[in-house]
Amino acid sequence: MIKLFSVAIFASLFVGCWTQWFDRDNPSGTGDWEILSSLRAANPGKICTTPAAIEAQTLFGLSAAAAGDVIYKSDTTTGFACRNTDQKKKKSCHDYRVRFRCPPSFCDVKVCWTQWFDRDNPSGTGDWETLASLRAANPGKICVKPESIEAVTTDTNTPATSTGDNIYISSPTLGFVCRKKDQKSGQCRDYKVRFRCPWGPGDTALASSSVGVGSCCLGAVGGSEGEALLPAARGDAAAARRAALLPPELPLQVKRPQKASKGRRLEAGAGA
Repeated sequence: MIKLFSVAIFASLFVGCWTQWFDRDNPSGTGDWEILSSLRAANPGKICTTPAAIEAQTLFGLSAAAAGDVIYKSDTTTGFACRNTDQKKKKSCHDYRVRFRCPPSFCDVKVCWTQWFDRDNPSGTGDWETLASLRAANPGKICVKPESIEAVTTDTNTPATSTGDNIYISSPTLGFVCRKKDQKSGQCRDYKVRFRCPWGPGDTALASSSVGVGSCCLGAVGGSEGEALLPAARGDAAAARRAALLPPELPLQVKRPQKASKGRRLEAGAGA
């Protein structure tokens, strides 16, 4: 039995896509059992044969660490399980949803990634890369409905799930938060984040790739509905082709603006 501070397991240097979120069970019985075999039976054809990773979060987008639950199982062969009997003070598990990362051969929807954003650093109470703050600092560069979020360290590009930090929030709707008070060392690493967005129409320069890298994509804030913000849309087809050849783990180098003052860090609503 393991108390996990992050229930996302990533395969490094893996290019692919995430499935939709699945929520088959709720904790009203013995716990929340999002077992892979049951999910396959309820969702035929929607989960690849050999998932490379699993991610689980509450229906409000919180990690197991933020929810405070003791997780019984979380792997790509069994699935996810949280047992009510394992929880402290006889509390029930939170209600979780899960998704799986699949190889490119299974992916049939083209997507693209935004640039990397690094608005904050952990000199204050932690590293707060909240979506609302990132939108305010980068108007028009994040799509209306991000499908997923990725967070890595700014110095070594190490995935957040491999740093040992206890991540408070990692959600495409809320953003990313690492709090110092959740760490045994009292310190968080400095992180940067990016978001996966729907593929914009008419982006012929990137049509040969299932994954694009750069500013994107569909219905971005500050643009008209359905407007694509990829390099090709700006007339830079060569840059778009170069971007298409890079997997997500080898991002384009982006010069970022000066970070916001720590006194103006937006923490309101981080735990919502």
